[in-house]
Amino acid sequence: MLTEKQREYIRNADRRWNIKTGAARSGKTYCDFFVIPMRIRKAGEGTILFLGCTAGTFERNVLAPMRELRGEEAVGRPSNDGEVEVFGRICNIIGASRGDGAEKLQGTGVAYAYGDEITTWDREVFDMLKSRLDKRGACFDGTCNPAGPTHW
Repeated sequence: MLTEKQREYIRNADRRWNIKTGAARSGKTYCDFFVIPMRIRKAGEGTILFLGCTAGTFERNVLAPMRELRGEEAVGRPSNDGEVEVFGRICNIIGASRGDGAEKLQGTGVAYAYGDEITTWDREVFDMLKSRLDKRGACFDGTCNPAGPTHW
């Protein structure tokens, strides 16, 4: 079901920042359908945060296929206020392609964050996330396609 490279990532992604980069359709996000539940179950007090280019692309790229794999009971549907229940925890979804996404992070203490399409994010969002990932044991998992050697 998982490739050796995906299993290697799961075994070794034990840092605060864990980012997969590679070609489109190479299995980066599929791997995370197994990582996300593990991280959510281990997360302590604090916010569980999902970030994507937009909330809609996050639903389409991550939540919908994970729901198909894991079932509606495990992966809920996002509400209009940007919350979704995933593996028993309420999670917040934020669109990160514009700077106003950074404002939505202010005052938030993050226990776990997952990011899709990181290279499409506004830099302010990424910078704000760095300061919010402050809970004990907090970590970030994310994916991106290469954006070029001069990308921030």
